[in-house]
Amino acid sequence: MLCALLLAATPAAAQPAPAAATAPPQVDIPPGGPNVRLQLRVFDGVSDVTRDTRVRLYPAGRRGTPIKLTLASDRAYEADVAVGLYDVQAVRMRAGSVAGVRWVEHMLVQKYPDEYGRHLQVINLRDGFGALQIRPDSPTSGPAGWSAVATPPGVPATEVGRARALGPDLLLVVPAGTYDVKVVFPSAQPAWLTAIDIPDARTRLKTWPFKP
Repeated sequence: MLCALLLAATPAAAQPAPAAATAPPQVDIPPGGPNVRLQLRVFDGVSDVTRDTRVRLYPAGRRGTPIKLTLASDRAYEADVAVGLYDVQAVRMRAGSVAGVRWVEHMLVQKYPDEYGRHLQVINLRDGFGALQIRPDSPTSGPAGWSAVATPPGVPATEVGRARALGPDLLLVVPAGTYDVKVVFPSAQPAWLTAIDIPDARTRLKTWPFKP
């Protein structure tokens, strides 16, 4: 399942593109209320630069007052928002200067039942990168010490990227492509997710059948 479709992203040198003439994605209001806990993380390639980045969130097409975001202890910008479409601006600062800018326009924030009210979006300042979020299939945290490694399909000895534990989940940020992902546990045999497609500029979610 793809968490959300990032319909437009403009790099630092470009200005935000005008809104497309086509109709925006349909937003379905789910049962149980329209609000969701949105989490935003910013990467520069495979490096997490969230704490070095100023992030502003707006309702799609309205660039007035941004929605208030909180930088949580686990290094994610968070806000309780209604299901809908949003624009995000990420500005990375380095030594007092702007080191990178990214706009994501018409980002769809939906409330999926297997996200347990928390919806993650990874914004990458570079083109050609995607993200895979591995989450336990229950509201509890995953097994202590678990990890994951991405390898080319059929080449298990070649490591392309390694996931980091963020809250109850694992997050793997790699160049967009197709991978086999080895999920490693401290006290059990590794398991494999095979032929996982990680698209450019998207955050994909896979749930893991973990029971405490």
